[in-house]
Amino acid sequence: MRFEAVEEFVDKYEKFIVIGLLLIGALVRIQYLFQESVWNDETVYMWLSDEVKENPLFLFSRWPAYHSYSHLFVSLSAVLGIFTNSFYATRIVSLFFALLSVLAVYYLGRETMGKIEGASAALIMALNGLHIFFSDKSLLEAPITAMYAVLLIAIMRFNPEDVKSAVWLGLATVLCFLTKTSGFLAIPMAGLALLVKYPEPKKWLKNPAFWVLGAALAVSAGMYFGNNYLHFGNFMLGDTAALSQTVVFGGSRTFYLENAGALYSWPLFALGLLGLYFSFTKGKELRSASVMFLFHTFFFSFLVGEKVPRYGLPTVPLIALLAVYAVKVVLDKLKLPNFITGFTFLLGISSLVYGMTLLPQKAFTYTGFQELGTVAGKLDAQNNYSVIYAQSTRQIRAFSGINYESMEGKIRRLPDNLTEFANQTNILLQIDIWEYTGPEWVYPLTQEKLNRIINNNFTLLHSVYRDYPTQEGLRSVPVGLLLAK
Repeated sequence: MRFEAVEEFVDKYEKFIVIGLLLIGALVRIQYLFQESVWNDETVYMWLSDEVKENPLFLFSRWPAYHSYSHLFVSLSAVLGIFTNSFYATRIVSLFFALLSVLAVYYLGRETMGKIEGASAALIMALNGLHIFFSDKSLLEAPITAMYAVLLIAIMRFNPEDVKSAVWLGLATVLCFLTKTSGFLAIPMAGLALLVKYPEPKKWLKNPAFWVLGAALAVSAGMYFGNNYLHFGNFMLGDTAALSQTVVFGGSRTFYLENAGALYSWPLFALGLLGLYFSFTKGKELRSASVMFLFHTFFFSFLVGEKVPRYGLPTVPLIALLAVYAVKVVLDKLKLPNFITGFTFLLGISSLVYGMTLLPQKAFTYTGFQELGTVAGKLDAQNNYSVIYAQSTRQIRAFSGINYESMEGKIRRLPDNLTEFANQTNILLQIDIWEYTGPEWVYPLTQEKLNRIINNNFTLLHSVYRDYPTQEGLRSVPVGLLLAK
């Protein structure tokens, strides 16, 4: 088959290739999309989506902003929640954003390098192991990764003589910070990327699009800081003194470099760095991607103390594009056919294996909460408890439909000591084997601790059993209990 025939094939069947890329992205994620394992943070967004579904004005309360500026994710989940429950709605929306990342990366690759290169970069995105893992969670990692890719599209499409392109870029920055708090970085990233792309600021005054863009970025920043001040009394979303002590300048400065193997795979990361170098020396097509990668990595490495690999996920589309770009530059230099870039995804297999190993391992943890919450809600409807004490407050709130006591509900955190229940009656108690922040009298849960609870006049009403891997293989074990007094 002639090399030209490959390009002709891609041109002719581009739509089917894109559909195929999306199917691959969906198929590697769908197996564990609805796994019962639910993390603490996931249930916050499930609760928020339920609240917005019941009252759309709740979206303008302090709570979506307080919980990481999750407005976009929560809004879409609330709409989908009209047809299903929040557990399924939030997971489906997470998958939607994952596939949007694949589509956006294809578009970026096609526009900057070519259709074959775009497909190669999109395949890398679709098969990134850590991204697959978090696409199956009701978290904000998949959404913010997608919105960074959308932001890059808006930056690349910006035209100094096209006012509409400035408006679209401004809108992209707003959507980024309405996806996750860290999306506020879209504003300085967009400004810096355009400064590198158009390094003569004096000429900006002659182009109305730059004036419009400046206004749009200012409005974006004003919306963010203004909303913070309105709801939290300061511009920085929290106690800035505590922030400087516990977050800023903490942790290992090289954490994300050390974990590049898990984030991208070492070969792809090395190619990505080479592509970054080429973007500044051989062409400016992907220079904006390089600027975004450097800014994001620097910010999270040096200015954010909490270091976890998932915070680096928004850079995966950038490395995918830059890695393919590096291969393309080398192939062009050697005068080799560009369809070889299609094999670049093979260098990321270790990342895929990592993610696909992680998924089944975690599928057996943090289970049973849907049943615990549902039964707790039914028991309260029958008995009208004065207080519901919960070890996993967020999960029980999300699945019982009952709010915290501080928000005119009944759910309260567990007391520090079991003796505090001595003079209380008509209460429901939820405990489980998962929530490690529980007090010592309940975590880690043992038979001796359970006996002590029952001896304090509690009656066991409901036990939730789930499979858990042990030395004897999978065994059904109690993972959560409901007791009443």
